[in-house]
Amino acid sequence: MQINLITRAALALVASLKRLGYSCALCGDLACYGYGLLRVPETVEALILAFTPSEARALLAVQTQLIKQSADNSSRFFTSTHPNTNEPDVFCYVDHTIQRKSEKTCTIKLSFLCTSMTHLVREVQGVPCVPISYVILRKLEEWDASSSMSVRSTTAEAVQSMLKTVCMTDNSKLAHLDLTLFNASYERVGRFTVEHAGSASAWKTLGFAVGSSAKVLEPSALTRQGQTELIDEPTIKQSPQTPGEEDEHEQPTILNPTRTQMLLLAAQESVELLEKCGWRSVIFGSVACFLYGNPRSPNVNLLLVLWLSAILNYF
Repeated sequence: MQINLITRAALALVASLKRLGYSCALCGDLACYGYGLLRVPETVEALILAFTPSEARALLAVQTQLIKQSADNSSRFFTSTHPNTNEPDVFCYVDHTIQRKSEKTCTIKLSFLCTSMTHLVREVQGVPCVPISYVILRKLEEWDASSSMSVRSTTAEAVQSMLKTVCMTDNSKLAHLDLTLFNASYERVGRFTVEHAGSASAWKTLGFAVGSSAKVLEPSALTRQGQTELIDEPTIKQSPQTPGEEDEHEQPTILNPTRTQMLLLAAQESVELLEKCGWRSVIFGSVACFLYGNPRSPNVNLLLVLWLSAILNYF
C-alpha cells in the first residue's frame, strides 16, 4: 500500500470531519508510523472524540455524511459491499488522481471515543494523533486478541519498538483519556511480559508494574484533572507539602533520573511555568525529535515562546 495514498486519505478524513463539526485523532498503524515505526500502514484508523455517549452518533450516519460531502470530488469516501452478505460493508477512500489502479483505494476504520481530554491529542506530521502511550495500549489489545502467530509476532515487535520511545511524562493523563482501556491493560501487560520479559521496565514507565497488584482505577478517582498519579509508586516519591497547602499540579520526583528524563521533565515544567505567566510555548529541537520517535537521546532543551499569545492574554 502506497504511503502517499494513506496520507492523503488521513488528511481528507480529518478535514472532512472538521467541516462536519467533529474532532478526531488518528490511531492504529498510521499513528505508529507517525511516531516513528517504519512499517507502512495499510489502513486509516481514526477516533471521533465525543464528550458524552449521547454525542456519539451512529457511525453509519457519520459515514453517510462523509460520502455525501465528497460525492462530487475526484477523491471521495464510499462504502464497499462485502461479497459475503453476512459481513458489514467496508468504509473506503478512493483517490482518482493517483495513476496506479491498485493503489487508489484504502480502508477507513472509524470509531468513537467518549472523553473530555481532547487536549491530550498531539499533532504529528500535520495530523492529530492520540498519545503514543494510548497507541501502545491499543496495539497491546490487538496482540492479546489475536490467535495468529504471525500477527502476534508483528504486533509485539511494534509494541516493543514504541515502548523504547516512551518517556515518564507520556502517561500522566492516560487513564483520563480511556479509563476502560487503561484498567484492562494490566492483565494484558502481564501476559505480554511472560513472552517478552525484556519489556518489563518499559511497562513500569507507563505505570504498569509487572508482578504488583493491579491498581484498577474508578471513574470517581478521575474527577479532578491531575489528581491521580499513574506512575508506579516505588519509582517516585512525593515532595513534602506544607500542612494545609494543596497543589494539584505538583510534579513527582524521580529517584536517580537519567539525563533524558531530566531533560523531558525540565521541558514539561518550563512549558507549564510559561503558561502560568500567560505565555504559550512549544518544544522543538532534539527533545521534540525524541518525542516524535527519533531514538537518539536529546542533549538540550529548546523552547519557542509564542509572543502573540501573551499580548492577547494581556488585553
